[in-house]
Amino acid sequence: MALTKIPAAEAGMPDFPFAPPLTEPDVFSLTSHARAKEALELGLKMREPGFNVFVVGDDRSGRMTATLKFLEDEMRQRPKPNDWLYLNNFRRPHRPRPMALPAGMGRRFRDRIAKLIPQIREGLQHAFGEESAQADLRKTQEALAAEISKRLEALRGEARAQGLDVAQTPQGMQVV
Repeated sequence: MALTKIPAAEAGMPDFPFAPPLTEPDVFSLTSHARAKEALELGLKMREPGFNVFVVGDDRSGRMTATLKFLEDEMRQRPKPNDWLYLNNFRRPHRPRPMALPAGMGRRFRDRIAKLIPQIREGLQHAFGEESAQADLRKTQEALAAEISKRLEALRGEARAQGLDVAQTPQGMQVV
């Protein structure tokens, strides 16, 4: 008996028409885990800092996927939170100052600041690059150098009256 190739359409394969599901099937759903769902709901109701919810379960059980889906669905129902930025606190650098912006405004603020900084830099370079600004800067530097020299000589005079001297060394000013 000889083998003959036949096209798939003529092979008489059954056709099983089905509609694709409207939603993604849940491999792991919190509907069958009432206590886990209640714990997540309770954790989301906590408004004070220091409360945590830990999700545990077997590896590859779908707990992370189900938890994230639950949290995403829950967050869609809530108002969007403020955007926060932290301003430098010059008096206490370790304690920046928080500032709340309406949701979505943080990115706009960041982009506008990113455009502003080069403009400020260019303006300062232009302002201090002019000859009159350079002359003012040299004049101020010379006045400061003269004041420092004057005070240093006064300090040396007091030190010499005590039988000492003040010397400039690589480590700074030293009494000798």
